[in-house]
Amino acid sequence: MQLIVFYYSTYRFFHSIKDRSVFRLVFNRFTIGYAVLFYIGLQVHFDTEANFKVPQEWVENVKKNCGTDDLIAIDPETANFQKLFLSLGVIGLYLGVIIEQKFLESRHYPYFNETDFKTSVKRFIVCTLCGSVT
Repeated sequence: MQLIVFYYSTYRFFHSIKDRSVFRLVFNRFTIGYAVLFYIGLQVHFDTEANFKVPQEWVENVKKNCGTDDLIAIDPETANFQKLFLSLGVIGLYLGVIIEQKFLESRHYPYFNETDFKTSVKRFIVCTLCGSVT
């Protein structure tokens, strides 16, 4: 069972990692662009936090209409800051793939994704059980 969307280009990229230098993989247009955008996002957040306070009327309206004291629901900048840091998962995933394909033993199995249905179901159950605990 395989996901076909972007399959060929993703598969080709995974197998080309071993032939590329770590420097070229880590410092490319994507990662540098991401770092610049992340830095800009941090600067915007710190500037907004320093120069903007949520009006008390706004806080009271949100509490009245939504029934929450949650800061993320009241202050949109806090929600944006949380989403900015959630985006670090994309870079973490990318760097994890590089480490896995360059340095770990699993790189020796080029057909790791071609498993039968039973094995896929077993993996799904184990991941679901382990993931549901957290």
